[in-house]
Amino acid sequence: MILCRKREGKKRKNKKSGSPDIREKSRIMNFFNNIFNGLGWLIGYPLYGLYYVVRNYGVAVILFTVILQLLSFPMYIKQQKTMSGSMRMQKKMQELKKIYANDKPKLMEAQQELYEKEGMGGMGSGCLMTLLPMLIFMAMFWAYASPLTNVLHVDAGAVSKAADLIQRVPGDALASTMGNYASMYRQLDIAKDFHLIQPYLTNIFSPYDMQKLTTFSGSFMFLGLNLLQTPAVAGQFWSTIFTTPLFILPFASIALQMIATVYMTYSQKKMGQAQPQQGCMTVFMVLMPLFFGYITCTLPAAMSLYYAVSGLMNLVRAWMMQKYYSPQMLTAEAEGSHVLLMNQREAAMKPLEPEIQQELESRVRNYNQVAVDNAAAGKKKAKSGGQKKNKGALKPQSKSDYMGQKK
Repeated sequence: MILCRKREGKKRKNKKSGSPDIREKSRIMNFFNNIFNGLGWLIGYPLYGLYYVVRNYGVAVILFTVILQLLSFPMYIKQQKTMSGSMRMQKKMQELKKIYANDKPKLMEAQQELYEKEGMGGMGSGCLMTLLPMLIFMAMFWAYASPLTNVLHVDAGAVSKAADLIQRVPGDALASTMGNYASMYRQLDIAKDFHLIQPYLTNIFSPYDMQKLTTFSGSFMFLGLNLLQTPAVAGQFWSTIFTTPLFILPFASIALQMIATVYMTYSQKKMGQAQPQQGCMTVFMVLMPLFFGYITCTLPAAMSLYYAVSGLMNLVRAWMMQKYYSPQMLTAEAEGSHVLLMNQREAAMKPLEPEIQQELESRVRNYNQVAVDNAAAGKKKAKSGGQKKNKGALKPQSKSDYMGQKK
């Protein structure tokens, strides 16, 4: 009995000690959710501007994705130039390592001077381009998961009241199947079922917001696909993925992303950018589209549309990188610009006065003549020394002479 009580006491202590950790984790999750929700709220403004022009949610998503890819294209070009410059400087870096093998501070200074001389700012852009797609993905999720507050920018208090109202509407299949995630998609339920619950929302939303909701509720169909629905239900993936045609979008996004990944890997090998760890990176780059594709299956279909268009744009970007921004072309461009810069500097230099030029020319001629004379004298000394050695050398003796000397 005493042992049981001690064990129960330890369990209670563990539960009490574990509760602050749970609260800390929830605080961290809420912190990041608020950050991504804020990014989704910011992204919602240009997305709503495109939607206001085209009046179709799917077309607005496609246009917005294309614009994002075009805006990020210069950063990818900069990253490609940085990679090409680092490949071009590998020999110089190896020479610096040999020179300053025992002096690391001077090695760092020499490397920094080399980066500045070559016009390179290091490899910071690579980290940025690795994190940027993830940030955009999370921001787009919050924009598409909360379209009323983040895209239409309807009053959040009114949306909360409408969400409480829709919980009492019978036949809410999303809430019964999604469980704890149902509250995250309440805004999607309001938009989808707006024509049914519209009479109950007149006292909640303002007339202007009601007009926006009325227009939006009839514009999220794209090619017969409801972009506010999820292709599959979390926890019931294989039993729900093929119940609607929405599975086409995530499957197409996975295929496009994997094709773009394989093509980029092939183009990097062709351009001579393959690294020793390329095999591990290839596996990682193939698994990531599968992971994100699975995630998009349980998110609103607008995310799958965004991811599919992103995959297509990545494929186009990889082709353009190989066609117009290969390391060979960038190296030739850098060398050409370097030659042009040297010519401009030479043209900007002022010519020396004639007297100074004549004096320098005479010095050069004298130096060359002295060098020629020294070379001729060296040859004569070498010949005379060889002749003296030949004269002083002993003639080969016969066997009898050698034996006589020994006697």
